[in-house]
Amino acid sequence: MINTTIFVAFIFGVIAGWYASFNIVILCLLSFICLLFLSFSSRLYRRPYLFVAFLTVFFALLGILWVTPYSLKKPQDFVGKDNFFLIKVTSIPKEGYLKRTFYAQVERVGGFSTSFRVKVNSFSHRKIDYRTSYLVRGRLSAKQFKHNSFYILWLKKDSYIKELPSNWIDNFIRKVTFALVFHFKKYLSPEAYKFSSSVFLGRRELAEWWMSSLLRKAAVAHLFAISGLHVGLISGMLFFTLKIFRIRFRARLIIAVIFMFIFALCAGMRPSIVRASIMFSFLGAGFFLKRKISVFDSLSIAGIVCLLLNPLWVLDVGFQLSFLSVFSIIVGFNLFSVSLGSRSFLINYVKGIFFSTVFVFIAIFPLVSLYFGRVYLLGIAANIILIPIFTFILILIFIFVGLYFVPFLATYAAEVLSLSVSLFLRFAFLMGKIRFAYFTFSMKGVSVFLYYTLLLLGAVLVHRYKFNNDLSV
Repeated sequence: MINTTIFVAFIFGVIAGWYASFNIVILCLLSFICLLFLSFSSRLYRRPYLFVAFLTVFFALLGILWVTPYSLKKPQDFVGKDNFFLIKVTSIPKEGYLKRTFYAQVERVGGFSTSFRVKVNSFSHRKIDYRTSYLVRGRLSAKQFKHNSFYILWLKKDSYIKELPSNWIDNFIRKVTFALVFHFKKYLSPEAYKFSSSVFLGRRELAEWWMSSLLRKAAVAHLFAISGLHVGLISGMLFFTLKIFRIRFRARLIIAVIFMFIFALCAGMRPSIVRASIMFSFLGAGFFLKRKISVFDSLSIAGIVCLLLNPLWVLDVGFQLSFLSVFSIIVGFNLFSVSLGSRSFLINYVKGIFFSTVFVFIAIFPLVSLYFGRVYLLGIAANIILIPIFTFILILIFIFVGLYFVPFLATYAAEVLSLSVSLFLRFAFLMGKIRFAYFTFSMKGVSVFLYYTLLLLGAVLVHRYKFNNDLSV
């Protein structure tokens, strides 16, 4: 559990650093150096508890220092002012009558490092390419919904736009993405093309607005987020395919890990897919080295790596929901000893979906209520019905992509895939029409804090009760 402890400490450090003043950061820097020395000293003197305590504080201070370059100026400080922005385009631009819209990651504003996502409205005739960096001059505006801030960057017709050189990785990802998008568009129905591009490639900008609304009302909006379900299924399909060619297990494992990181890059490197890919890599490393690696450890290490890549992800709703969902599933199955040892695959599958949905609902409904002002009651039934269909669709997409160089077979696979997507969306539409599928409810920050405090206390009490029962037996 030491990795979980330092992950939580790192999170608190990042949050504290985001709101800390510069003087406190200097003090933390000095403390950081001292604790670095003390941590190794305590290890040498074989004092494990003291070592863990120092290590916890060490990572908390590391979190403060790591986020400092981003905390000197916050996104709201640039709102309403003309500035130079260094942006990287993260979505395929949409061409409109008067403007071009796309999403981008802001990496610098003026002379300050930052990292936040913006929707760009460009009235310039200058062509914008996906996965390309630009230095632009524009004006930032903000919209507030519940506890979320959304930023929009406006570029005028005569705005300064300078394209920066792209590296080979971005060029490779751009070519692969456009090749697959064209493949989807060529063979699939318009509905299936947009849906498949969104759920497999993470290209949500290609999906119709009603698709995300429909899944949200059916309480399965999480299926639009590429995460562990996609990684587990795609890696499993890849393992099976490579096994047909009699490739050894360790070679298959290496190929799968490399493929998953390429897939994560193509899918946009969002927190959920990065978390799932890192967890898969660490669990795969355990198999490769023939060592057992705790799921808690792999989740915690994935969290630390994510925050090292981008410390501001800790403030991202997707990051919070992704890690909290996985953590609740791991804790829930262990705490209540849920067994999936039935001989029937169908029973195990339904049981797994049922308990996973229950644990996730208990864990995340305060955050969903806080950020979105709704609580979805239909989640358990919707997941049991729609996840098997969605899983089948992902398998079909994987097969369809694998038939990229076999047009004759790709045509038949496209017909089945288009029909499956149509049926899935119809089922989701019917689920969303059920009365009381969700209700409007918004929790306050204090209520959310009290809820999680009581939930943590309850989990500790259940663990102690279970531990005492095991001792008595």
